[in-house]
Amino acid sequence: GFGVVRRGVLAASGAACAVKSLSATAYGANQEADMLSRVQGHSNIVKLQASFETVTAVHLVMELCSGGDLSDYLKSDALPDTLAASFNGQLLSGLEFVHSHDLVHCDVKPRNVLLTGRSNDAITLKLTDFGLAHFCPRGERLHGAKGTPGYMSPQVLEGSFERACDLWACGCVLFQCLRGHRLMKTDLRTTQQQLAFIRSGAFYDAVVAPLTSLRRGCGVLEALLRRLM
Repeated sequence: GFGVVRRGVLAASGAACAVKSLSATAYGANQEADMLSRVQGHSNIVKLQASFETVTAVHLVMELCSGGDLSDYLKSDALPDTLAASFNGQLLSGLEFVHSHDLVHCDVKPRNVLLTGRSNDAITLKLTDFGLAHFCPRGERLHGAKGTPGYMSPQVLEGSFERACDLWACGCVLFQCLRGHRLMKTDLRTTQQQLAFIRSGAFYDAVVAPLTSLRRGCGVLEALLRRLM
C-alpha cells in the first residue's frame, strides 16, 4: 500500500532497518502487516521484524534492502538471460510460498520487488507490499479489479480471478527483464484499453511470436514467458 518508508535503527541491536508508515485510515493499512506476517520465513519475501500502531499510522519494521527496487534497476536496459532467469526464479519461488498459504498477492510489479544489493552475482529479490493481498484457497475466486494497470491479468480486468493472476504479473515482470521495457504503455489505463491490447496483434507480436526487432531471451525463457501469460 501507499506509505512513507524511512531508514531506522533497531534499538535492541543497533542494526539498520526500514520503517514503512501507513496512514491508519488508508485502505489495507492493517491488512498489510497481517498478510506479511503470515508468509514469513522465505528468502524471497521481505522480513517483517515488528509492527505497531499509533493514533494516526500503522508502522511496519522490515529488513533494509539496500539495492532499491526492481523498477529502478530495470531503467537502464534489458537484463542478460542468466540474470533474468535468476530474478524470475526467485520471484516465482516467493509467489509459490505465498500461494501455499492460500494467499494471493494481487499487486506483483517491479516496484514491489526489492533488491538486497546491486552486484549482479549476489542479488536476492524480496517480494514486498502486501496491502492488496487476499485469502484465496485453491479453487476459489476473487471478484473486482485489484492491482496496477499494466500488470493485471485478463481475468482480473474482467472482474473474476484466482491465484494465477500473480503468475501473469510475474510474466509482465519477466517481459520487462527480457525486452527492456514494459509490456503495456503507461497510457493504457482503463480496463477496456488493457483488454483490447491483450487481444490484439500487438500483444501477439510482443509475447507469442516476438518481432525480430525485439530483444529476445533464450528459448527456455521465451517459452516460460508464453506459459506465464
